[in-house]
Amino acid sequence: MVTVIRLAAGVSRLAAETGLSQRVIAKYRNGESDPSRERLVAIARASGVAVDWLATGEGPMLADADGAAARMSSDEDLIRAVTQYVLTADARASEPRSAEELAEVIARFVSHAHETGLDAVSFEALRQAVDHVMEFAPRQSGRKA
Repeated sequence: MVTVIRLAAGVSRLAAETGLSQRVIAKYRNGESDPSRERLVAIARASGVAVDWLATGEGPMLADADGAAARMSSDEDLIRAVTQYVLTADARASEPRSAEELAEVIARFVSHAHETGLDAVSFEALRQAVDHVMEFAPRQSGRKA
């Protein structure tokens, strides 16, 4: 079920696409419960895996190789956009972060993006808006956060 959740881009997205609660999906993931046939089909469709593979672990995993490739390409675009933004922001910082810290920031951001349905295009628009506001926002010296 962990693979299925990743392919669906997170528990919240899988829940939204299947109409199941995140709690129910967590029970399936943890082996506390088994989905009904109807729910199995919904989960398979939402994640792009074959129903047979989901039910038995046998046969080809992906139901639609083209759809899976599109999702992976989208993930690559998102990771690329997030990485570029984080590295650029870090280069401007007065105290740059270590490579491990940057990797953790990127991983958390991508995970959050998956959970909220943010894709590379949406991220780029959000990044531009934040940069624009930050560029023109007056700086207030001496103010504590």
